[in-house]
Amino acid sequence: MSFPRSEGQIPIYYNSFNTGRPQAAGAASGYVSGYIDLDGTPRYPFGYGLSYTEFAYSNLQLDQRVLRGDEKISVTLDVTNTGRRAGEEIVQLYLHDRVASVVRPVRELKDFRKIRLEPGQTQTLHFVIDRETLSFYNAQLHWGAEAGQFDLMIGASAADIRLRTTFELAPTGSAGTHSMLHTQGTRWVQADGTPIALKGVNLGNWLLPEFWMMGYGENAKVNDQCTLEAVLDQRFGVAQRQRLIQLHRDHWITPRDWDLIPQFGLNLVRLPFLWSVVEDENQPRHLRADAWHYLDQAIEQARARGLYVILDLHGAVGAQGTEHHSGCAGKNLYWSTPEYQERTDWLWRQIAARYKDEPVVAGYDLLNEPWGSSAEQLAEVVKKLYTSIREVDAKHIILLPDHPKGIAAYGNPRAQGMRNVAFETHPYPGFFGWAKPGMPVHRDWLGCLPEGGGVCDWQKRMAALDTPLYIGEFQPWADLEPELSGQITRASFDRYAQLGWASTAWSYKKFSRAGGDAPVNWGLVTNAKGAALPEIDFEKASLSEIEAFFKLFGSIPYQVNTPVMKWMNSAIAPQPFQAK
Repeated sequence: MSFPRSEGQIPIYYNSFNTGRPQAAGAASGYVSGYIDLDGTPRYPFGYGLSYTEFAYSNLQLDQRVLRGDEKISVTLDVTNTGRRAGEEIVQLYLHDRVASVVRPVRELKDFRKIRLEPGQTQTLHFVIDRETLSFYNAQLHWGAEAGQFDLMIGASAADIRLRTTFELAPTGSAGTHSMLHTQGTRWVQADGTPIALKGVNLGNWLLPEFWMMGYGENAKVNDQCTLEAVLDQRFGVAQRQRLIQLHRDHWITPRDWDLIPQFGLNLVRLPFLWSVVEDENQPRHLRADAWHYLDQAIEQARARGLYVILDLHGAVGAQGTEHHSGCAGKNLYWSTPEYQERTDWLWRQIAARYKDEPVVAGYDLLNEPWGSSAEQLAEVVKKLYTSIREVDAKHIILLPDHPKGIAAYGNPRAQGMRNVAFETHPYPGFFGWAKPGMPVHRDWLGCLPEGGGVCDWQKRMAALDTPLYIGEFQPWADLEPELSGQITRASFDRYAQLGWASTAWSYKKFSRAGGDAPVNWGLVTNAKGAALPEIDFEKASLSEIEAFFKLFGSIPYQVNTPVMKWMNSAIAPQPFQAK
């Protein structure tokens, strides 16, 4: 049972339905369901118990992500006694049906295991999920399971969820249940017009290297793709360079990473890629032989885990800015070279033609931070790209990037004949000259302080344009006390979702030399403490040393940002900005 804090909470139970106005971080307290003078949570939640030791949960694995027909999903995880005494633990498996024909509980206990472990002992537990596990009585009192997405939660109680992931039950004869997304007013919605809360993360340093994410300093001699290619070409030849780049890509993101992403409560990834991932660098306007290898791979991995994908041209040919993350630091030749603009137009036509009917793709991010131009030129070029894509693909959302001087140069998209678009911005409260990291800067941004500022200013602009917003990059957890970092991360995602905006934090993974906790770690995942990452000098290291360095990415032990994972999966939204 769930034991209440006060008789005024009765009835209280763990498998309740969601309210029409659930608590959400950043929302005004007068417009949510809750108590003025009492926490809405039970004193002792369902499944709660004490022990003389502690247990760690890890390595949650599903043997498949889409359940079809009479198949079964095998679920395994490891539980370790991390204390100094033997003890017993009841490991509980909960499920949540995201969308059904009748209202479903926020969580339902479906299975459990009671185990006893000696100090330091680890046991692998096994659960099985089939259609019967997912079945319920519908409005006609028929017993059965309905296709859709499900949240799977493993924990020590209904309020102490340690691991989380997602899977799909496919309709008969269907490969999946992703809906083709589109915009409606100021919101992102599914095919049937139902709003969708898109919360995600960027897969930085995968298909376009950013060397600071591999432990290198800002002044490293090799700090962008162009420099790396030049050094490796000169030392080992083009063929070996291409092979080394492939090693980096094959090991930076692997199935273990795809498995971890939904465990953070996320359902979206932004995929930054370099133009030459698709276009042959030696034959302009020709596809590489393996042009679709990595984009297809990302889409299939996402499909299997119930994730959506935004395709982000992070580095255009010629570079659309001076920053290293455009691929070639200091170049910014895109805007002054019509040939590069025409090739980018060609590139997006190829991408749109391939994925025009793909529902896993949530949208096309035309140019990342294209700030090497004037606002007027940016708007002109983006409108041309929009027109070219629409000649091939009328379905997908197209993202209009903002400029340091704002979005006014675009005018009203609808008045310009642009449909199914969203504006994109990259707010970084606490960084890049915007105050300093801490609770106040996030409070002001999310809470519209000073009055009418922060997200409310963007909300007003989007309402006037009747267009949604996409927060393409933001960083809510770095350089904060761990518990506060998790709470502000959840509060940020919740606030954006409340406004109808999609959002993707930067970034999923960042490594350091020594590994372990670091205040300014921009990754949800890093290398574990003691799992050192060597500093390779690409101008001097041997071929085998560079190979080993890139291969290490796929096997190095991880340390997960546990406060963020905890709060992103919490049944109760945090309130980090309330006065203590």
